[in-house]
Amino acid sequence: MDASSWPGPRTGQQPRFDAKQRMEISGPGVVVVRLSDDDSLYHYRYTGLVLLTTTASNYVFIPQGVTPDSARPVIFVPKQDIRVDLGTW
Repeated sequence: MDASSWPGPRTGQQPRFDAKQRMEISGPGVVVVRLSDDDSLYHYRYTGLVLLTTTASNYVFIPQGVTPDSARPVIFVPKQDIRVDLGTW
């Protein structure tokens, strides 16, 4: 069982988000890519996360590759200065 099949208050979608600055986010399955358009407002794209829930000021994720036997980092991403795509692709 991996994080995408965990029961709980998550959307079940595979979100991605773009950030203005590089964030210290890592974990099994997490991928960060430097976007090539220097004129863009956003410079980094993060994938490989499962959305657990949201708060008034944060998105709360876990890495997609988390298993019951691995460390389970919870990642709080401030809603400011990021663009989130919650669609499934």
